[in-house]
Amino acid sequence: MTLLHCFSSWFLTNDGEFLVTGNRDGFVRFIFLKNLKIFRKFSFGKSITSLILNFDEKFIVGGLCDGHLLIGNLKNPVLN
Repeated sequence: MTLLHCFSSWFLTNDGEFLVTGNRDGFVRFIFLKNLKIFRKFSFGKSITSLILNFDEKFIVGGLCDGHLLIGNLKNPVLN
C-alpha cells in the first residue's frame, strides 16, 4: 500500500466516497476511495490541525496551527 501523505486531520464524506485530509503543508485533499486518486486539492496556507464539513457538505472549516479558523465554500474554491 502506498502512503498518500501524512495527515493531521481526516474524515469520510457522508456518502463514504471520499477521504478528506488536512496536512501540515496546509493542503486539504479529497481522495476518491475507489481508486485512491486525489480528486480535489486546495490550500489553507498554513498547517491544518482540524477539519470538518458542515451538514450538507457545502462548506469546509479548518482549524490552523496559529489558532485561526478558515471557512471554504466548496462550490466556489475561493476561501472566505
